[in-house]
Amino acid sequence: MRNIVIVLVLLSFYCAKEEGVTDVEADKSAITNIVNTSVYFNTTEHYEGEAVSDSGDTSGLLNADTLGAVLWGRELHDRKSPVIDIKINGDSAYVYYTGGNIGFLDILTYMPDTGWVLFKKPLSETFTIRAVFQRTGPVTSQNRGWELTYISGAHGISDSVHTVRIDSIRIQSESYPDTLIRDPLALFSVDNILTFKPQEEVNLTLYTNDGTANAFLHIFAYFPPHIRIPFANMGSGMYENPNPWHANLIPSIRLAVFDFMQYETLHDSEYPYDFDGWLFPYIVQE
Repeated sequence: MRNIVIVLVLLSFYCAKEEGVTDVEADKSAITNIVNTSVYFNTTEHYEGEAVSDSGDTSGLLNADTLGAVLWGRELHDRKSPVIDIKINGDSAYVYYTGGNIGFLDILTYMPDTGWVLFKKPLSETFTIRAVFQRTGPVTSQNRGWELTYISGAHGISDSVHTVRIDSIRIQSESYPDTLIRDPLALFSVDNILTFKPQEEVNLTLYTNDGTANAFLHIFAYFPPHIRIPFANMGSGMYENPNPWHANLIPSIRLAVFDFMQYETLHDSEYPYDFDGWLFPYIVQE
């Protein structure tokens, strides 16, 4: 009888242990499902799909080494398989997301000797995002009760060479008279992400480590689906949008991409893709 009791106790111990492992894996699977379907983890929005205008400074000499980048755009070829590191501590889960994109930077330019030429530069970039999830419901509810509660922006860098850097971004508008963002991976509550009124005027300033680079703001809407706004170089690594940006008209969750590239990336036929980007979700609401 004593042996039977010992066996039952051991079986209960191992079953409980196995059930605990299963619960952890089920929780991670539920959180991964949220990550894979959430707009907050979208790092491919800055892909235009084709070369478009608004390349910024096109004053470069038109020769084999220096390109007046009349038209350019990112062409997505593949996505890196994301690595989603999840650490669960009680009813909180801490997520570090790493993903990326592979493709080409398409540059269409006019060459005096050959006419219009399309350069396709290999492009590979990696993005990181931080997030916090909390269990706000029972394990029998959707996604086992897990809910995204804190999210960061995304920080993207080019893989081959990375010399440019955004140091901070200043936002000035009616909703944000003077807000300085110093870290794209700083966490903020999903209930308190950047929120603008429809068509609200927004002035933006980028502070960077390079005074000769190209800076752009990418905004995505319904029509036109992609808007690219070049920043004006104010000197000493500071870039401003020359005219106020107007927030989207239709209320919804949006994504703003601050795109910073080494000058030679667009204007030199041999220089590789050199990029630093900050991506932020924001809300347009009445």
